Amino acid sequence: MRTRILLILFVVISFGSRSQVNQDKDLIISENNDSIKCKIITTDKKSFTCKINGYLYFGSKNKLSIDQENKSIKVKVKNLKLYENPGSDFTTKDIFNKIDSVMKPTVKWSVDYEKNLYNYKKSNILYNKIYWYGLDFSQVKIQLGKGTRTQFSQPFFTDCNDFILSTKEIQEFSNEFNFVIDTGIVINRNNTMNVSKIYNKDNKILSIDSIRTILRDFPTSKQGIGLIVFLTAINKELETVTYVVTFFDIRSKSVLVCLSETSKTSGIGMANHWTAPIAEYLNDLWHYDSWRELYSGK
Repeated sequence: MRTRILLILFVVISFGSRSQVNQDKDLIISENNDSIKCKIITTDKKSFTCKINGYLYFGSKNKLSIDQENKSIKVKVKNLKLYENPGSDFTTKDIFNKIDSVMKPTVKWSVDYEKNLYNYKKSNILYNKIYWYGLDFSQVKIQLGKGTRTQFSQPFFTDCNDFILSTKEIQEFSNEFNFVIDTGIVINRNNTMNVSKIYNKDNKILSIDSIRTILRDFPTSKQGIGLIVFLTAINKELETVTYVVTFFDIRSKSVLVCLSETSKTSGIGMANHWTAPIAEYLNDLWHYDSWRELYSGK
């Protein structure tokens, strides 16, 4: 009996220790190149939230501060580094290399530049494909306002995934980054939702750790970089949609870039109304340097 109790205690302690280790697996890199272990909760184009030793911090490029229960810290932030699972094929830096390969050069054109760009595109697997997994509504909460529930039936989620691929913005985005459309997993996830339980519920932040858990169970053995957009809130009263754009290493399920955003909606037609802002956001994303600096320290 005593041996059994000791075994149970050992398992509990081991699990607790492992959980504690996993809680602080992300890093904040300071301007002095010091590494601060943390748990990054969310990031957007300019800022981030994280926990350090259980305390919540709000940060941005060049700044991290908090004042809670006399616990304060002042750090000049250089960049963030998300935890990468062992054996990852790609890193966050690879995404920036991909961006640089399709963006128009900011320097004067030259034969050498064109030659180097051609060789990079030819040799780099990222130039060949990025898998588009689509719009995942499995985490969404819908604030109806005065609307009726019948407007958001199960086919709505499929219509949104079909519509966004037809938008001019996503077609341009797809051509530039050589998308492979692979929405089967997300469509199946959307089809298994219990639609009756998503109305007028509090919208909870979808943390990076929660996204890691979701991706861990993705039934795919492909190799490459995946792009998925998690919708977390549709608010008919405010006419806004909240979503999380996520790039990840498919084989190891490492989250490489994760950006939260809330956009105003407009336009006629249900699918157009709620997804067009996402298409515009994605197509404009490459022209914003702030999030790239936050992730890379450029």
